[in-house]
Amino acid sequence: MRSKINVGSKINGELTEYVDHLVQGHTSYCQNTVSELLSKGWGVLDIFENLFYPSMVVVGERWEKNELSVAQEHIATCITETLITGLYPKIIQEKRAFSGLKAIIACIENEHHQLGTKMISYLLELWGIQAIHLGADVPRTDLMILTKTEKPDFIMFSITIYSNMPIFIETAKQLYSISPESEIIAGGQAFYNMQSRLNLPRNAKIFKTLTNLKNYIDLRLEK
Repeated sequence: MRSKINVGSKINGELTEYVDHLVQGHTSYCQNTVSELLSKGWGVLDIFENLFYPSMVVVGERWEKNELSVAQEHIATCITETLITGLYPKIIQEKRAFSGLKAIIACIENEHHQLGTKMISYLLELWGIQAIHLGADVPRTDLMILTKTEKPDFIMFSITIYSNMPIFIETAKQLYSISPESEIIAGGQAFYNMQSRLNLPRNAKIFKTLTNLKNYIDLRLEK
């Protein structure tokens, strides 16, 4: 099945059609969409930020409104993870030389949505940073032990569920106490519409888009 999406500079209304195919399990349509975007000059960051991320936000919103079943949400997640993995050969071909920087990327305890962390880990590798991806629902004790062992430059989190914010804040404070030289970076849907300030340690930063994260990483790499 060929995608009918308009592969212009950005995806707008066509995202709805893409999501409809995504939740119905039409993997070939979704793969063709990615292939078309690549042929039009989109990079990995563009696809992550303007296709995969917003489509999963729409899926989450539909699920919250009981417009989708848990099974359909899982179908969308599995297809998206497959598509992310399919971009890895492109990352290998285009990645920068190793910068010497290292990052741990994880989901906090009780956070089971790992697509964001997988995208981040792939982007960091593309940008020349060693990425240690731990996946979903990482026990806090294990994260502390690994941080002490690896001494990363960055510890990064993607948080989807807002109710997990207290766990993130406590985790960030504990990480600061054992590794104040590591920068804590977080993003994800839970932060998107947040207005209040969080009581975070001074080494913590929040980025609401992957482009903003890239801009910050570029500045770090220039030092």
